[in-house]
Order: sequence, then structure tokens, then C-alpha cells
Amino acid sequence: MKEKGMERRGNMRFRLVALDVDGTLLNDRYELTPATKDTVKKVSDAGVEVVFCTGRSPVSVFPLLQELDMQGTIITHNGAATVDSATRKVIHLYPIPTEELFPFIAYCRAHGVHFDVNSAFGIYTESEN
Repeated sequence: MKEKGMERRGNMRFRLVALDVDGTLLNDRYELTPATKDTVKKVSDAGVEVVFCTGRSPVSVFPLLQELDMQGTIITHNGAATVDSATRKVIHLYPIPTEELFPFIAYCRAHGVHFDVNSAFGIYTESEN
């Protein structure tokens, strides 16, 4: 028996499925295979909320959602920002206070280590060029 918003497998009912994007949902060429695309659509069409999770920015997930003709919640920046893809609004944000970044930035500069600092929709990088 299927209840609205749930996929039933044996005694388990799923209301939400969280999918890792890179290397799991997408193949090594950053592509959705037809089988994966079909499966994700079937799960979504069954009323299960599909949440995409990535270490990258939400901007990198929008084309994927467009390809799937889906909208919804995306967890980005390794959990630091949760975004509603339909409105592009940040639902949850777990920022690091700016002053706490300074020791890390100083270390990276002193040792020639590349770094970048991200906000929900932006990125700051530093280069000598």
C-alpha cells in the first residue's frame, strides 16, 4: 500500500531520500545516466522528497535539477548551507565567524596553500595575478 508522500518497501516507508551528487548520483564524467535519471524521477513521482547533497555551491546543482525537471531542497557546502532551489532562498546557514577564519587564512598565505572562502552563493579566492 502506498500512502501519499511515501514509498513503501516491505515494512519501511520513505518520505525523504537524500542523495550525494558527486561520484554517487553523477558518474565520473559528471553525467546523470539514463537509468539514474529514471530512478530519481520515479522516486520523486511517488511523492518522496528528494534532497540533493553536495560539497559544492547550490549553483552547481541547479543544472542537475533542471535536467531532472525537479525543484526542492538542496544541502550544499558539505552541510553549511541548505537552499530552496525554487526560490533560491537560504533555509539554514552554518557560517564560520569571520574572525575565526583569520588564523587559517594566515596559515595558508604563509605556506603557499590555496584556499577559498564560500558564502551560500559566492566564493572568495586569492591569487597573486
